[in-house]
Amino acid sequence: MSRCLVLGARGYIGTLLAPALRAAGHSVRTMSRSQEPGPDAVRGDVSDPVALASAMSGVDVVYHLVHSMDRDDYAEVDARIAHGVATAAAAAGVRQLVYLGGPSPVDQPMSTHLASRTEVGEIFLAGPVPALVLRAAMVVGAGSASFELLAQAARTAPFVLKPAWMGNRSRPIAVRDVLFHLVRAASSSPVDAAVDVGGPEVVTYLELIQRCARIAGLPWRVPVPVVDVPLAAAAAFTDFPPSLVKALVESLKHDLVPESVLPLPGGGRRWTGRCGRRWGSRCRRRCRRCRRRGCTARCGGCACRRTGRRCGA
Repeated sequence: MSRCLVLGARGYIGTLLAPALRAAGHSVRTMSRSQEPGPDAVRGDVSDPVALASAMSGVDVVYHLVHSMDRDDYAEVDARIAHGVATAAAAAGVRQLVYLGGPSPVDQPMSTHLASRTEVGEIFLAGPVPALVLRAAMVVGAGSASFELLAQAARTAPFVLKPAWMGNRSRPIAVRDVLFHLVRAASSSPVDAAVDVGGPEVVTYLELIQRCARIAGLPWRVPVPVVDVPLAAAAAFTDFPPSLVKALVESLKHDLVPESVLPLPGGGRRWTGRCGRRWGSRCRRRCRRCRRRGCTARCGGCACRRTGRRCGA
């Protein structure tokens, strides 16, 4: 078993990863600016080299889950922090660095957000400590910022603004599948590579919003075509800081579909309709409204392919 350090332990993934590592038998130390200090909890700033050196003492695996998107200069800050973490890890004799980053779009300009994630991954890969960079598009789970942005848009109004980028595709991954990859890294041999992780389905952002509405028991959201969504309008739908909303919306303007992803047990988790079929698959039950067979399975029930309404199957 490994001695693990989770940097950014109070973030969404960090709060889930620490108990998952302990459940797998690993010893876990956490570091965050906002947690109470304790035997295995270090209260400190990752930009402080002294605090980092103390936290990494005797550690085998370091998980870097720190992002500074609540400020406008987050790209420069995150790069500076990454250099400090890589240096401290080398001095402490860490066996493996693990970084949960974002995808790198091919043959298209990257948003500041995705470029920053890519830069941090490259900093770790260029360092002396083996680094496993897991590149995930959207993590599906209550608390994931990018997912919550779309989920709140689905819950706010009976319509959804539909700029052209709503048709862009992604390969979202369930948070439990992300944890599977992260936990497995603690007991694996050192790896020095960047790999893509994703779920079993490729969907558009508009499809994700419609799924969120179905899960919430809401009717199909009416798409309203627009040229673009102003930042002020996007921020009005969420509780997130404007700087974070801007970074996330810019990243949604990319097609984020990797060619291949790390395999998952059972192929990964899918969202299914009540009939048990995969979302978007053909269901042989007869629609109660139009009486036609072959409705489309959707979250929270099945929906008629012709009308988009739930058939009650």
